[in-house]
Formats: sequence, C-alpha cells, structure tokens
Amino acid sequence: MNLNEIKNKMKNEFLILLEEEYGYREWFWFPEITKEELIVWWERLESVDSYFMTPEPLIGTLVEAKEEELYEFFSYLEKKQVYMQGHIHVDDDSYLKKAHGKGYVYHKGYSGVFNPESDTSMSLEEIKLVQKNCLDERKK
Repeated sequence: MNLNEIKNKMKNEFLILLEEEYGYREWFWFPEITKEELIVWWERLESVDSYFMTPEPLIGTLVEAKEEELYEFFSYLEKKQVYMQGHIHVDDDSYLKKAHGKGYVYHKGYSGVFNPESDTSMSLEEIKLVQKNCLDERKK
C-alpha cells in the first residue's frame, strides 16, 4: 500500500500507529472494527505471544512503514498524537495508548511491570540514535 492509499484509508477507517519492539518496525494498523470494539478485544487478549515474531496476524490490515516516505508519514502522525498508538513486543510491555495522551489500555495478560510513562532505561538521545540507525538500515 502506498502513501496515497494509506491517506485514503485513514479517511474512512480507524487507524492505530503500531510500534513493534522499540522501533524495530512501525505499522499502520487498520483493525477494521470500531475503537470501542478494539479496546474490548485488546482487554480480553490473554497474551501477545502469538504476535512476538510479527504483528501481522493481528485483526484487520497492517501496512509496514518500510519505505522512507511511509516511515516519515508515520513519524509525523505519531508526533501529532491525534491517533491511537500502540507498542507490541511481549506481555510486560505491550499496550495501546489513546489519542491525545488520554491514557493506556492493557491486555488481559499484561504483567504490569512496564510503565511507558516512567521507563528511563534509555535516554531520549539513545532512542533517537536507535531510530536513526533503523532508518539508515531501511535505506540499504
């Protein structure tokens, strides 16, 4: 799916900006259900283990922000914080973040160990360096 197709899909469908494993990959996730239905589905999810290798089995349509144009658009939307965002990796750190920073939604199997609001294991500079390196790898 190209950028124009994503923009058109965004006009009519619910979008989540999904980060996989701390910037390993970014995805435009169109779950093809309402936000309210998604929250219920997520809260009932026992574990995210089945999405550890890839989030592609998630409900709906996922489009990887692989090309630079898509990655830049993803980053732009992420900064605006008007769309729901998510992080998926393992049970102790996966969550959905409501638009406009209005709180988090955790799946049923969430262990409660990780708090995205207070995690200081990496500095902002370190995170930016990792993101830059990921972008450089995409260009190769």
